Amino acid sequence: MYKLFAKSRNPSELQCGYLIIIVTSCSIKTYVLSDFRRRTLRQSSMGSCQTDNHRITVSNIEYGETLCYSLPLIKGQILTKNGNKCFNCSTGKIMLYHYNDSGSLMSATEWPVINCEFKCLVSLLLETNVLILEFGSIQFKLTVEYRPRRTVLRVTPVYIICQGHDGLFQAPSGVDNTVPSACERIALGARLIQSLTAEKLYESKMERKTFQLEYDLNRTGPECIVFRSQLPVEKARKMHPRELWEHFGRELMISPLGNKDRKFLAFLSCTRYKLLKDKEPPRTHEDMLAAVEVYVALGGGGLAIFGSACLHTWPCHVNEIIPRFLDMTRVDTKYFMDDSCYR
Repeated sequence: MYKLFAKSRNPSELQCGYLIIIVTSCSIKTYVLSDFRRRTLRQSSMGSCQTDNHRITVSNIEYGETLCYSLPLIKGQILTKNGNKCFNCSTGKIMLYHYNDSGSLMSATEWPVINCEFKCLVSLLLETNVLILEFGSIQFKLTVEYRPRRTVLRVTPVYIICQGHDGLFQAPSGVDNTVPSACERIALGARLIQSLTAEKLYESKMERKTFQLEYDLNRTGPECIVFRSQLPVEKARKMHPRELWEHFGRELMISPLGNKDRKFLAFLSCTRYKLLKDKEPPRTHEDMLAAVEVYVALGGGGLAIFGSACLHTWPCHVNEIIPRFLDMTRVDTKYFMDDSCYR
């Protein structure tokens, strides 16, 4: 949405496009969208339907619910007031505004509506979160509290850099493949798995339970820990996946990170896809694996460890998740590993 207003030459319109005015009276907070933004959103999200005979419903999270994880999936529908689907606005966009408990806007994100249904993700704060969904002129308010469980058991995301390696993961030109970028991708991926675990248990008529991540329990540390291994990178590139799992499992446990209350989710920075010159691109998965050094995808005990050959395809931020999932760009197998199972 921000790109839509970036070309405006009218400063007053640009300001109205960005800001949401917050009116506070005593302890009651009223959230008011500017007329300029309301008109724009109605036109973009409602399509040809101009009636206000609609309502937003959320099917999987209740008002005032407390969650132990920070990236919940919000699912719902856009229906007419009598509970039917409206064919005039079966597709469009729904806005999700996230406020903290003081009424400050934390984020404003846009999500697709398909066949009158929507799914949103929001990154919660460690407090009460006020969420306002808006589709055209209709709104739905939801409050959610993020409160991790009281436990010492946690999953710890780790980015392992072998001795002699610079930590840059393999990626196409123009893609940020730095260590901070790797940690952002891994941390967000771990939060998505955490959320998926809770949601699938809920769909199966069980409690919405999941594991806690390191950052849930230790807010002073990083979301993904960089671990500098003593294993030389050239030696790692000659090791079998099982040997890599065993070595890093031992090395992590004898390090300061070693703890019986931790399970590690680790990624190796030095994975390298290296197709020999004048060789045809791989036709099978086995041929693909033969061209990858330090490829590993093993888990057991206290360690799950993976290579980083496809990390460049992962999102760094919440607003990149849908575009990444829908990205139809084919992988050039002359230069990069395709681990999509022939998709």
